Amino acid sequence: MKIHQVTMTGFGPYRGTETVDFDAFDDDGIFLITGRTGAGKTTILDAVTYALFGSVPRYEGGAGEKVRSDHIGPTDPCRVVVELSTADGRFRVTRSPAHLRPKQRGSGTTTAPPTFELARQDGDEWEVVESKTGNAEVRIEEIVRLSAKQFLQVILLAQGQFQEFLVATSDKRRELLRMLFDTRRFSDYSEALDERARTLGELLAVSSAAIGTHTASLAGETQHELPDTVDTVTGEGVGAWVDEVVARHAETVDDAVAQRRATEAALETARAAHDEARTLRARQDRRADVLRRQADLELVRPEIDEARIRLAEARRAAHVWHRIEAARDALRAEQDAEHRHRTADERFRALLPDEPTDADTLSASVQRWSELLGSLRESAEREKALDGLHRAVLDASTALASFDEQVTEQTEAHAALRARRDEVRASVPALEQRAAGTVAAEQTLTALRGRLEAARSADRTTVRIEQAERRRLDAGREVTRASARRDEVRAQQRAGFAGVLAQGLAPDEHCPVCGSTSHPSPAALAADHVDEGDVDRAEADFEVAMRASFSADGDLKELVNRLATEREAGGDETSETLTALVGEAELAAHDAAEAVAELHLAQQSIEQLTTDVDALTEQISSAQQRRATLVADEAATARSRDEAVRSLTAARGDHDSVAGRLAAVTAHVRAGRALIESTAALAESAEHIEAAHQLLAAALVEHEFDDAATAEAARLSSREQSDLETRLADHDGEARAVATTLASADLHDLPDEPVDLQGPRADLTAADAADKQAVAAESTARQRLATVDRLATQIREALAAAGGLRDEHAVVHRLASTVRGQTPNTMKMALETFALAAELEEIVRAANSRLVEMTGGRYEFLHSDALAGRGAQSGLALDVLDAYTGETRPPQSLSGGEKFQASLALALGLAEVLTNRAGGIRLDTLFIDEGFGSLDADTLETTMTTLDNLREGGRTIGLISHVEAMKESIPAQLFVDRTEGGWSTIRTSRQG
Repeated sequence: MKIHQVTMTGFGPYRGTETVDFDAFDDDGIFLITGRTGAGKTTILDAVTYALFGSVPRYEGGAGEKVRSDHIGPTDPCRVVVELSTADGRFRVTRSPAHLRPKQRGSGTTTAPPTFELARQDGDEWEVVESKTGNAEVRIEEIVRLSAKQFLQVILLAQGQFQEFLVATSDKRRELLRMLFDTRRFSDYSEALDERARTLGELLAVSSAAIGTHTASLAGETQHELPDTVDTVTGEGVGAWVDEVVARHAETVDDAVAQRRATEAALETARAAHDEARTLRARQDRRADVLRRQADLELVRPEIDEARIRLAEARRAAHVWHRIEAARDALRAEQDAEHRHRTADERFRALLPDEPTDADTLSASVQRWSELLGSLRESAEREKALDGLHRAVLDASTALASFDEQVTEQTEAHAALRARRDEVRASVPALEQRAAGTVAAEQTLTALRGRLEAARSADRTTVRIEQAERRRLDAGREVTRASARRDEVRAQQRAGFAGVLAQGLAPDEHCPVCGSTSHPSPAALAADHVDEGDVDRAEADFEVAMRASFSADGDLKELVNRLATEREAGGDETSETLTALVGEAELAAHDAAEAVAELHLAQQSIEQLTTDVDALTEQISSAQQRRATLVADEAATARSRDEAVRSLTAARGDHDSVAGRLAAVTAHVRAGRALIESTAALAESAEHIEAAHQLLAAALVEHEFDDAATAEAARLSSREQSDLETRLADHDGEARAVATTLASADLHDLPDEPVDLQGPRADLTAADAADKQAVAAESTARQRLATVDRLATQIREALAAAGGLRDEHAVVHRLASTVRGQTPNTMKMALETFALAAELEEIVRAANSRLVEMTGGRYEFLHSDALAGRGAQSGLALDVLDAYTGETRPPQSLSGGEKFQASLALALGLAEVLTNRAGGIRLDTLFIDEGFGSLDADTLETTMTTLDNLREGGRTIGLISHVEAMKESIPAQLFVDRTEGGWSTIRTSRQG
């Protein structure tokens, strides 16, 4: 990788735009960056780091807006452009921090987000391949193949930082190596093992506590003391004691069952004896009851005989009674006819005192009056309609006046509708202008909604990436575990090869290893002997783990690619920002939609108003014809009223009204008819009473009654007769039932004395109480046995669980301690430290080739994995071998110049190892910031010779220093000058 150029605008101390062309120093190989302290020499290297990674070494908390120059305004741009090339081509990286910019709408400013652009050169053109800040880190690492931390150790050796690795403690050195080589997965493995051991310990404690709890519950339930041989913590003796307790309670249940069966048989015997005594006593009681009923029937026999005679007389009187009632009805009818005739005659005389009442004359008068009623009813109807004719004339006049008012209102409404239509037409142009932006607003809203959905999907994908990273970590742990298991199996197999060979040895046959024919002590197969099947299974497990790890890596890569696509679709905006933009777009679209709706309503209103105006015009035109019709109707109604008045005057006669005359004639007809009808009814009733008396006399003779009074006295009401019949029937039925019962066989041969029930009842009660007591005892015994069985099962399950947990906890705890570098780890080296120690050995080998050259063979690095004291971790110690004394020295004992040489050699070795880890990339640019002032002239020359050798193959090296000797020896220089205004500029110079 080679850095060609960096351009800074408003960055750090540089107010304007400054460009550094590193390609200009290709022929020199080494160039010097010099200038006054604080002028901005290191800022040039900061700009390169910021453009690529968005960070600056001196700002540990993140660069942010700190990189903006203090010499520019709040809205002035701050930007860095770096051009570099790798094996994949030439690229241009542009990055700027967040800054203020004028608002697009209204006054004031708003904060613009940071920007990032990655472009690739294609001929003479630059093709942008990425513009989302969220994808910047992934894109840069794909091109550079280094992280920001690795970049600072490989290409840009920042001021004061590359000596830190030399003098660091083992713990600090481990942190630095972990940061560079990403060995966090090993510490994750250790933490996972610790967590598993802790969890198993907690589960074991819970399981042991459960054994104690269940054992105490069983002892309390059975009231058995725990013997001294039982230990609930280790589980020793618990199982045997539980079995003994269960057996005892099972015997108690068997005894209770036998006792319950005996009391049950005794209860059945007592119940049979009691039932037999009760049956005999019931027969005796039944016989006594029937005899009492028979005596009672004999006592009421005289009353029953008298009731039979009374019922016979009532039945004869019932046959005569309807004749008595008929005679009485005829008498009442005759009296009523006389009353109606007298009343009718009085009413007729009151109306017509001089009118004859003989039959023929009265009938003729009624006929004449009936005929007059027909013509009077017609005249009365016309009289009723006269008021309607008066109202019709008035209504016609009122309708004509109302019609004239309606026409006036229609004329006014016609003018108002025309005015309203003109008003609506005037509003149409403004509505058309508002509605014109509908399509654009909808398109904008649709696009923003799509971006918002993509941003939300990116949020969800980010969560899935975190989950995928955890799965990848788990898969990596499984690979490590399977690999370790495979190596362990192979080691066991190799260790057991002697036993395998010994299995094929035979007396007097040559040993395939030593050739001897005697085999005094052949090796035996170990108890944990490993055969080829075990090795194959371990290999298969490792292959499965590797495939799972590859699959997890693929899933993670797929999600990362998906996240890049979703963020690109979202326009590199957050979901919160896009939500706000969608809200604004929705308001704009809603306003345009309202305008469209209002325009549509206005157009409909114009059409409706035009229709209404035309309709009113036609109505007003036809109103004139309608008015002429109303005038003619008014005149016709007045003529009909006048004709009706003339005809009704004749019909009234000497009455005030036709209705009055009609009422008088109607009263005459009714009175005449009533008199005629009452006269006929009086004659008919006299004939009926004579016939009724004759029929009554015949009935009295037939049923042997002297007169009607005697028959009426013998009569009973229906209820009385029914009650008497029911009483006689009940008596007869009771007598028959008593006779039948006394004749039944079960009432014969019974003892006269009542059977005693007290003895059998007492025996039954005692047997029942004994049986219930036995059943309760059995139930109690079974319930207690069930409780004992349940507690015993819980104890046995807890014992089994505790045993498995205890074995597993011991294995996991030992493994976790070993991985942490604690006992039984004799090297006191944690797993992660072991991996980092291997990397440190590679770094030391690479660094020694530089250090030996720079120090003339005096110094050489030594990596030590000796045990550390006071509980410290071992494996990352670093010493310096002094060839002059043959002794090792700690790096802190070196002089300032020697320490600089050692640090530089170590940094170069670290850069070489990191380069190889990154896929063997070629590094054509290297920057070293400060440190040369601590070297004397000879040492400086030797160090510069070493650095000069790094130029082989076209590498360019940039050095930052104040040392005058370096200014004299390095002709290619960049000068950083500070102006009077305080900002800096850059110029290039080559010395003689």
